[in-house]
Amino acid sequence: MATSIAPTLDVPNRSMQPSSPATPTFSVDRARLAASHPDGKRIVNSYTEARSAMERLAVTTPGSPLRRRVKLDTDEDWKIFIDSSLGKGGCGEERDMNIDLEAVLKRCYEVAFYMPPSPSASTRRTPEFSAQTHAAGVPGRGSPTPLTI
Repeated sequence: MATSIAPTLDVPNRSMQPSSPATPTFSVDRARLAASHPDGKRIVNSYTEARSAMERLAVTTPGSPLRRRVKLDTDEDWKIFIDSSLGKGGCGEERDMNIDLEAVLKRCYEVAFYMPPSPSASTRRTPEFSAQTHAAGVPGRGSPTPLTI
């Protein structure tokens, strides 16, 4: 008895080719940061060094959640972001500067994965909150008076 074998179709395996890159994780990026500074000091002395160190991490890759939220294309963009990470208003001089790369890394993840706080259950049940959210349906509160015909 002869059997025929159907020709195999050359279909790409979707499980092997993810549609989007893997989500970066803080622990992996922190380990990369530690590996790049084996002396244990994650302090650099210039914006250029900080940018160079941070661009090697997954959280700052093109297409990452951070890059979709923050423009980090120029040295000035990085300077502003690093200053905001360290709580500086911009110091102008790069002399005697200490930039903590772990603090900048934490800020990267805070910005990339920020979720606004949700209202607590008690806040949602207060009469004022309900009145504000449903004010449009109550005459005299946000809606015009009904027409008399």
